[in-house]
Amino acid sequence: MQTAPTYWNGIFADSCNIEYKLNIDGEDYLSENMQGNPVLTKPLLEKPAIGRVCSATMSVAIKPMAGITIPKAARVYAYCRLVTKDGKTATQWLPQGAFYISSRSGKTNISLSLRDDMVKAGQTYYDKSSITNWPATQQLVLDDICRIMGVEADTRTKINNQASYRVNYISDDTLISEVLSFIAASNGGNWIMTESGKLRLVPLASPGTPVATLGSKHGGYTDNGMETVISRITMTDSNDTIFTAGDDSGYELTCDNPFADQQVVNNLITKLKGVIYRPYAVKKAWLNPLMELGDTISITKKDGSNVNVILNEIIVSCNAGYTCSLETGAEQDCEDEFPFKTSSELKEGRSVRTDRVYYGTSLTRLNGLVISRIKNDLEEAKVTFNADTMAFYQNGEAVLYFDAAARTWKMSASMEIEVKGDEGASTTLSLLADSLNASVKSLTKGYLEVKGTADGLTSTVKTLDDNYVTISQTIDGFTIKNAQGETLIDGASIHTDNLFLSRLFSKTGNDSYIEMQDNGLNFILGRKESIGIGYYSSDVPMPYMTFGAGSNPDTSNAGMVKKYPNGIWIGDTADRYNSEIIDGTGIFINTNTQIIYKYNKGTGVALADTSNVTAVFG
Repeated sequence: MQTAPTYWNGIFADSCNIEYKLNIDGEDYLSENMQGNPVLTKPLLEKPAIGRVCSATMSVAIKPMAGITIPKAARVYAYCRLVTKDGKTATQWLPQGAFYISSRSGKTNISLSLRDDMVKAGQTYYDKSSITNWPATQQLVLDDICRIMGVEADTRTKINNQASYRVNYISDDTLISEVLSFIAASNGGNWIMTESGKLRLVPLASPGTPVATLGSKHGGYTDNGMETVISRITMTDSNDTIFTAGDDSGYELTCDNPFADQQVVNNLITKLKGVIYRPYAVKKAWLNPLMELGDTISITKKDGSNVNVILNEIIVSCNAGYTCSLETGAEQDCEDEFPFKTSSELKEGRSVRTDRVYYGTSLTRLNGLVISRIKNDLEEAKVTFNADTMAFYQNGEAVLYFDAAARTWKMSASMEIEVKGDEGASTTLSLLADSLNASVKSLTKGYLEVKGTADGLTSTVKTLDDNYVTISQTIDGFTIKNAQGETLIDGASIHTDNLFLSRLFSKTGNDSYIEMQDNGLNFILGRKESIGIGYYSSDVPMPYMTFGAGSNPDTSNAGMVKKYPNGIWIGDTADRYNSEIIDGTGIFINTNTQIIYKYNKGTGVALADTSNVTAVFG
């Protein structure tokens, strides 16, 4: 029950009228600014239940005021006051709820639908930055939710602080309304927003001492069914573990609650066992606007007897008479002795729900499909799949994920792949933090193995009889070794039996090179000159050396030294045949006769006998 303003009780006890006003975005709208009577609906219970999160609503038609625009989702505060019949005395304005505009229609008269601050519980409980240590108490979680919603908790709200009322980290996709529901269920009550805009947990209770008497100021009282007495509490957590306490002498109160454990249920049965739920309906009640949901009032029936009831739903026609409808719904009395479920009920039971975990798998609003591995209350690994992300997490780090922007799979974990053949052959790939290993194994040939580390890259080809060659590339160079450990190639030299080449080019380009031909070796210089070593023979071997073009000032022929069977030629590339010079300029030394011949363009002259020549230098 709200606190009565000055003169309230005296005026209400006498004949009076009730006036209303709405403050919309800072502007007051009185009865002359409204079309018809606003209707205010305040729900709490429609059957015995705990864990409900209830939201009051109001519908009103507003006559627009000149020059004033009502913003979207505008803040609205509702008030009422009592005025004597002569209009001379009025009370202060009494809060009747804090709302937001949720929808509107019309132009001449604007029909507004309003919903109280509980609408802000429809967001996900994502921002939990103010809670640094988990598990956290339910009281601390409630304080954090009030911070996010921008509301205060009513001082009448009581949350159990025992050890069983500490909760693990709450997933980011859980709605605030869901968290409030779990807290309410754990503490045996249901949530409402008070008329002054505070969050209040109303405990489930039997009708108590009336705070007001309605008397016979109503249009009729009706019993909506038989009274229910609670005798058992049963809760199911997110792992489908069932906790129950009590007996079957009366009504079983059931709900899903991931915050539940046996101690919570034991505490609740101690608190709620024997609670009476009394369904009723009252039409056209003259209810004091001070009354709140959860209050007990006394009503006089037509037969003159009085009954105490709890205000579980109030529907107010906001007119001068504050005409109210009061109702508490009834639970169905019947019980199926041979249970039957319709196809739609079966489908509902089989549907995947966001408040359940199925063997580590859940469907969340924020991340889509989530698969988690929990050990000792810690999330060791997680997989998420949604329209934007495919990711595998380990200890909170994405170790394998698809980068949609780059259209690339990225991995920061070790990976091992093995492909086996029918007869035991296999290919393996191992990607580790410190190495890369790959192997191809054949049962009939041998295997290839490649290993890469920060120190270098090594590949080994091995036959079945243990013959192998290992190639290593390290910071020291390039090395090839055989099975005996002999170095065949390293960074400074090549060691091999046979080296087959066509051309060996210079380090800086391909203008200079060494050319291997069947009859010799040619050194081609960058200026297109060449030095050659080889032999040519049409009848007998004739080894030779050439020294490039320009060896003679009068010819462009290359210089040549050539061994014939009977001598040595030193000159240009002109050839001789059978010891006879055909063409050319140079010197021929006959090794048989020891005579030196001087040739000029094919014409030769024997020099003097040189057998007794003494060389003098200087």
